[in-house]
Amino acid sequence: MTYHEILPEGPASGFVERYWVLESDGSERGRVQRVVPDGTPQLILNLAQPFESCQDGEWRLQPRCFLAGQLTGPLLLRPIGPVRMLGVRFVAHGAGRMLGTPMPETTGRIVDLSDLVPALARDLDRIWEAPSDAAQTARVDAIFAAWDRRHGRRDTVVEEAVARLALARVPPDTATLARTLGISLRQLERRFQNAVGLGPKHFTRMRRFQRVFQAI
Repeated sequence: MTYHEILPEGPASGFVERYWVLESDGSERGRVQRVVPDGTPQLILNLAQPFESCQDGEWRLQPRCFLAGQLTGPLLLRPIGPVRMLGVRFVAHGAGRMLGTPMPETTGRIVDLSDLVPALARDLDRIWEAPSDAAQTARVDAIFAAWDRRHGRRDTVVEEAVARLALARVPPDTATLARTLGISLRQLERRFQNAVGLGPKHFTRMRRFQRVFQAI
C-alpha cells in the first residue's frame, strides 16, 4: 500500500490542509486498519474499490464519494480489493466553511456526498478523467474554490479560535479565548460547534491527544 500527500496551491489552501492519495493492488484485502480522531473532517473519493467500515458492529461498503465528519472515536476500515483513493483533509473549520453545512449533522458519520450536496458531487465526477494525481488535485482545487465563492460561509472568529487552540503550546481555556475574541462564551461554543462539528473543549482535548500520539 502506498501513500503520498499533495499540498493545495490555489485558493482552496485557505480551507484545505492537504490532499492525499492511497493506492493498493488488493494484496492487503481484509486487513483491518484503525483510524483515530484528529480534529479534521475529510472528503474521500474512491477511484477504485471502496473500503468497508465497521458501523454499529456491521461491515458496510463506503460510498464512492463521501464526507467523513469529525470522528468521536476510533474507526475500523478494511480494503476488499484494489484501492485508489483521493482524500481531502480539510482544516478543522474548512468543510463547514465551504459546504455551508451545519457540521454537527456530520459528526461521527460517513455521509454520501450525493445525499449531502448533490451539485458538488456532480462537479467532482469530472476529476475521474484527469490523467494524474497532480491534475486531479488541481481540478479539485478549482472546483472547491468556485464552490467556496458561490456558497462558502466564512466565520473569521472561528478561524482565529481554531488557530489559537490548535497551534498554542498551552491552549487558552474557552472562557479566556471568548474574551480575547470579544464574544460571549456561549456564542463561541455555538459558532465553533456549528463550523467545526465539535465544541472547543472537545476539539482541544482531541488535538492534545494527537500531539501525544504522534510523539509516541
